[in-house]
Amino acid sequence: YPLRARDIITVTNGADDEALPPQRCGGRFVIAHAGTVYLDRDPRALFQAAARVIRDNGLTPNDLSLEFIGELEAVGGFPIEAVAEAEGISAYVRTGPLRPHREAIDFMAQATMLVTMSGSNMAAIPAKTFECVRFPAWLLALSAPESATALLLRGTDADVASPRDVARIAEIIDRRYLEHRAGVMPESIGRDVRFSRAYQAGILLDALESRLGG
Repeated sequence: YPLRARDIITVTNGADDEALPPQRCGGRFVIAHAGTVYLDRDPRALFQAAARVIRDNGLTPNDLSLEFIGELEAVGGFPIEAVAEAEGISAYVRTGPLRPHREAIDFMAQATMLVTMSGSNMAAIPAKTFECVRFPAWLLALSAPESATALLLRGTDADVASPRDVARIAEIIDRRYLEHRAGVMPESIGRDVRFSRAYQAGILLDALESRLGG
């Protein structure tokens, strides 16, 4: 609604601020995703990109792994393990069932890189994004460059790649893996105050106050 742009404000979701479990440092480069892999979210390019990085760097499962927990049966109607097998990286992939939220947070705290996947609706932002930004881990958002997710993450350290862009995803994983091996520690995207749930609530409450005359 460009003619009403001055009358519109945006209040996004936000990250919670409760304490996180201790973060794992060093060791294996863990690429992790927690949550359902929905029918319109296809991680096959992620697996193809990881396979390319593994081959190019001569990596073993002790160097790099891809770890998933949640509902994982929806990738073209077959288990995610079958995707890993098709790409020749079964030994590098670990999966687990749905877990309570506290255990999912513990799982995410062990990640070096957290992955979010956007679906076909480019105007929607995966809610998981607002959990991932809390952790001191690299964030890989598989989302179109013109999507709402890409707009949200613009100007941050997050890496954004189209979900089917194998070359771009491989470049990101390779670059972050080499940084990890060199001892570089990622910082949380959520250190940017605009990702705070309290900050976003303030935007809403300030807007209500101004429109209700204080």
